[in-house]
Amino acid sequence: MKKRWFQTIVGFVLAALSGLAFAGGAVNVSTSGIAVDGYDPVAYFVHQKPTKGTAEFTLAYEGAQYQFSSLEHMQIFAADPARYVPQFGGYCAYGVAKGFKPAADPTVFSVVDGKLFLNKSAGIQSQWKSNIARHIKDAQDNWKTIGKS
Repeated sequence: MKKRWFQTIVGFVLAALSGLAFAGGAVNVSTSGIAVDGYDPVAYFVHQKPTKGTAEFTLAYEGAQYQFSSLEHMQIFAADPARYVPQFGGYCAYGVAKGFKPAADPTVFSVVDGKLFLNKSAGIQSQWKSNIARHIKDAQDNWKTIGKS
């Protein structure tokens, strides 16, 4: 009972704040509104690997539903969601650096300077890693425009 109450309250708070946190930014979600294809965004940082979340542990943030593998991960996310969401709305970071928003494979990721970046494939990730600093800068510049569409 306590767990469900906590989830409900945190979900309402994050949903209310989501419009203020990143107004105009597009988040890559499934047709049912699930971000990161249901992978737990906290697990990339805690376990250094992609881990599927469950519907039992779900929170809304920036207009998307994020799923978690545990109540603990959901609580960590609730305390600082911007720290754990993938950059560029969860789209392929390399694609954003090149000026478009391709879907990403959440199993192909990197954490750079405490930020989560997803890529479309292992081949694309190789290109991404060839000059990460430059690609991040280009993606940040492009996101100012394409993140709104």
